[in-house]
Amino acid sequence: LSVDVQINQLATILLEHSVRLQPGERVLIKGHLPAKPLLEALIEQAYALNAMPYVELIDQELTRKLAFGYSKAQLETLAAWEMKKYQDVDAIIIVIAEDNDAEMSDVPKDKFQLRGEVMKPVSDFYVNNRRWVLLNYPTPALAQKAKMSTAAFFDYFFKVCTADYRKMAEALKPLKTMMEKTDKVRITGPGTDLTFSIKGIPAIPCAGEANIPDGEVFTAPVKHSINGKITFNTPCPYRGQTFHHVSLTFKDGKIIEATA
Repeated sequence: LSVDVQINQLATILLEHSVRLQPGERVLIKGHLPAKPLLEALIEQAYALNAMPYVELIDQELTRKLAFGYSKAQLETLAAWEMKKYQDVDAIIIVIAEDNDAEMSDVPKDKFQLRGEVMKPVSDFYVNNRRWVLLNYPTPALAQKAKMSTAAFFDYFFKVCTADYRKMAEALKPLKTMMEKTDKVRITGPGTDLTFSIKGIPAIPCAGEANIPDGEVFTAPVKHSINGKITFNTPCPYRGQTFHHVSLTFKDGKIIEATA
């Protein structure tokens, strides 16, 4: 399939399956400029559904410039604007397309923390009260991390993202049933031997409603039941820093040692 056809297929899934956009509804489309082909397809298809699209472009470099000077008063004004925006729409589609995942690496950590604290009520509002979906659009930077050519990665990405999510939803049901019956879980592997209980905790199947690509059934441990050690074998990028060989040791639900 051509890239244009794949992009249109993906836009259809995001609008009709993920956020289930209806005629007359308002959808906020937020995205980085490298994702422009998908953003354009989302606008066209939203209009075709007789819905009302709104677009907000995100720029990594401008976001970084702003972050260095964040103040609480400045962010509180931003939070009020953002809250009004999310209250005024029915659905949100967020398309991340970062050119450089280390762009924010030199922003002071206290600025991240301040923004997180002030903006938390806003994100909590739309996560819990609006239909939303998050997608990472393919970029040369992502292809490089996958050790693939850009063309091969784009093709791989679209094949994964345009899966048959209705079929996937059916395929997840047996795992959901098994997890709901389960008490004890043990995970073992190199540097890992972790035990915990999931008794009485909901098991939530995910088939493209809030994340694309998708395909998981998530739950959480009973808080004080976690014991042992887990070691991660993939790099973990976070706020512009990449951590390797992250290892966490738990005792009765509390992390007592963390190394990377």
